[in-house]
Amino acid sequence: MKKWRLVLGLLAGLIACAPLTSAKPEVTPVVITVVVPPSETPTTAAPAIP
Repeated sequence: MKKWRLVLGLLAGLIACAPLTSAKPEVTPVVITVVVPPSETPTTAAPAIP
């Protein structure tokens, strides 16, 4: 009889702590645009390979 009271007490505690509704947070996508400026062209000529 004591075991049933313990089990019922634990179940009542779990039910009381459980949220009544499962609220799902809204996820808003974030768009990140990365702009890379063009690199400068080298002014020196590449060395000739012998």
